[in-house]
Amino acid sequence: MTTKTLSTPLFRAGIDWGSSTFRAYLFDDNKELLESLELPLGIKYCEQGRFEETLFDSIGHWLQPGDQVVLSGMITSRNGWIESNYLPCPANLQQLILHATARTFRRVNCLFLPGVSQQRPPDILRGEELQLLGVQTDKQNYSAVIPGTHSKWADIRNQAIQSFRSIAIGELYDVLINHSLIGAFANDEEWNQEIFLEAAESGYRSNTILSDLFLCRSAVILDSLPPQYTSSYLSGLLIGREIREGIELISHRDQIIVIASANLGQKYLSIFEHLGITITLAHSQSAVQGYQLLMKHHETRT
Repeated sequence: MTTKTLSTPLFRAGIDWGSSTFRAYLFDDNKELLESLELPLGIKYCEQGRFEETLFDSIGHWLQPGDQVVLSGMITSRNGWIESNYLPCPANLQQLILHATARTFRRVNCLFLPGVSQQRPPDILRGEELQLLGVQTDKQNYSAVIPGTHSKWADIRNQAIQSFRSIAIGELYDVLINHSLIGAFANDEEWNQEIFLEAAESGYRSNTILSDLFLCRSAVILDSLPPQYTSSYLSGLLIGREIREGIELISHRDQIIVIASANLGQKYLSIFEHLGITITLAHSQSAVQGYQLLMKHHETRT
């Protein structure tokens, strides 16, 4: 991709820097996306905390002295580069940029965004807030879901995150399929959409989810579930249960937006449709829109 020549030093880049992945977005003077970059250089892969070197080795060619870069995600945690505080709910984009922690490296101004927190019950966001607030919608009030290792279910009102809950669905799946007897028979995995949807409905309607998990083992032993479909069954069961809990936690059940990559988004969409629940599917690039809105708020303020 050809990159335009950048003139006046401005807000140039947004960095979504998580545990596993480094994602960077370059913007022009009009806040239009020029270029993006994704590298397997999350904070757990930066040797001896070489965050500054990783940043400038990766996108230094984008930047000029005086440019501003905004960083979000785990890079702003206590395990990251510069720890920023948590901003209590309700939280909006203006407050995020106002409470950012500013540092200068190699004459580039870096703004480390705060996370978002709530006390009752205690929960935290760090990075997902830009996706939740950046999703493109004409609704002032909606609920948003970000599926993942720790899925986020949030209520948004008047462009502010009012409340949210984390559901550790992806992490639980990983532990069960890779590190437990429940998933021990999974082999030569094949995807079976019918089993996935049947398990999702079971998980959604079940009040005995802990007992149901053992079916991943017992059903294989008794030859009622082919071992290659263990993953399809377990994934559906857990996501169905997540949706059951999530629906009970949110307020805007008629305005649900799911923010996810194409593959994961289609899995969730198929379950919602199977259950007769209407949602809107948004692409995970809503983070880009979040950075763009954040930059506009920042420049208006300054």
